[in-house]
Amino acid sequence: APLLTVLRQIMPQQAALSVYPDSNSLVITDRAGNIDRLKKILAKVDQPAVGDVEIIRLKRASADSVVSTLKALFGASGGGAKGAPVPGGGAGGNFSSVPAFAADDRTNSVLLSGDAVSRAKMRAIILNLDMPQTNYGNTRVFRLKYANAEDLVDVLKGIVSNNGAASTGATATKEATTNPDNNRLEIAADKSLNALVVTASPSRMQTVESVIDQLDIRRKQVLVEAIIAEVSNGVTKKLGTQFLVGGGSGTVPIGISTFNGLLSSVASSAAQAGTGSVGSAIGLGLAGALGDGGNVGVGRYGQGGADFALLVSALAGDAGNNILSTPSLLTLDNQEASIVVGQNIPIVTGSYAQTGSATSPTNPFQTITREDIGVKLKVTPTISPDGTVRLKIEQEVSSLDSAAQSSAGLITNKRNVTTTVQVDDGDVVVLGGLIDDSTNSNQQSVPGLGDIPILGNLFRYRSASTNKRNLMIFIRPLIVGDGGKLSEFSSEQYNRIRQSQQDTFDKRSLVKPAPRP
Repeated sequence: APLLTVLRQIMPQQAALSVYPDSNSLVITDRAGNIDRLKKILAKVDQPAVGDVEIIRLKRASADSVVSTLKALFGASGGGAKGAPVPGGGAGGNFSSVPAFAADDRTNSVLLSGDAVSRAKMRAIILNLDMPQTNYGNTRVFRLKYANAEDLVDVLKGIVSNNGAASTGATATKEATTNPDNNRLEIAADKSLNALVVTASPSRMQTVESVIDQLDIRRKQVLVEAIIAEVSNGVTKKLGTQFLVGGGSGTVPIGISTFNGLLSSVASSAAQAGTGSVGSAIGLGLAGALGDGGNVGVGRYGQGGADFALLVSALAGDAGNNILSTPSLLTLDNQEASIVVGQNIPIVTGSYAQTGSATSPTNPFQTITREDIGVKLKVTPTISPDGTVRLKIEQEVSSLDSAAQSSAGLITNKRNVTTTVQVDDGDVVVLGGLIDDSTNSNQQSVPGLGDIPILGNLFRYRSASTNKRNLMIFIRPLIVGDGGKLSEFSSEQYNRIRQSQQDTFDKRSLVKPAPRP
């Protein structure tokens, strides 16, 4: 119908024009010369609405920025109605129709679609926009919201440098010749403002801005709660007898000990007596033999007759240890966090005895190092897209062994777990369990004499020890995505501590608070 209206305006009055819709045809009745003229007009008008597609590769400007400029001039729809005439007087008044245009970020190109004349005019505008800048440097300051500026410097340099190195061959050589600063890239971090200062070419600046937008996001946090329960119990029992006999006038005593480790004290004391009386040796020996546990002794010492002494020693030890620790850590996604609850004790690593002469002695000294004893927890959480949490955990429980004795120094008990687990948000996982039950028994006796019923106990030493240890470790990760969840957890912990302090105050106070109505 629009074409029929146009043709009737240029046809003579005696001519006839009708439309045959079935075949989309025109039936014209007129003179031969007029019909030939109308056929030429129809051949030019009857063209496809969308012309050929032309690709214009940009060398300096960014395809997105050029297309944004064209949209501001000719319409935000990327060319408007394809093939539609543009009224005169505007920016596109010289166009018979504005071609459609779009940007291809991957190749940094602008795509045009339309008739040849319109594309040629649009191409001229695009090439004028793709001109070298007077100052090749382009500096911008990016204020980061969540990411650390110093951490992003190496990341951005690596990504942008690799992208720039991808351009090879004649294209890279031509761009470098036209614009010597095309590969320029300088990135610096301002720690005080947590900002990045970037100087780069427009194409690289666009890449840097895109990467910063994707990395400068708010990271989720993970609350890791742990329960470490350990119950240990050790029982030790020792029983032994020692005696020493000698003549009243003799100088060489006979010492016999069946209590473990005490023979040396009796024998050495007797040797120290030298030519003195056996009674003096007995006194020295028994004094050195007295130790932990119960000691019962009988003896006789006189000027005449035989001297003797008998000492029965018994020791029973019961050492118990119950550790219940509930540490909790709050850390960012993929950020390591650690907590230590315990003591920092000195450990002797070396010593030097006194040297030199009596007139100029050299004082002895010891070298020590300090070690943390208690509960240690180190965790690095990583949140997966499906909501699970990957935990890299190092957990240690250490304590001093009060029952064990060592001449070299302190003895510590240590339990360590190092593992990596995958846990759903809010679920509880058992990292590891240790159930240790050990029993040690020892019996020493004098051959023959120790087998005598009842009296054999005088020549026998017995010891028995039992150690039991149960250790279980539970871990629960909780993803904290927003401030509301974190505030809820903080309020819960605060109320728990406040209530605990209030309960302690009420128990110590002599005047109880009045009950609430």
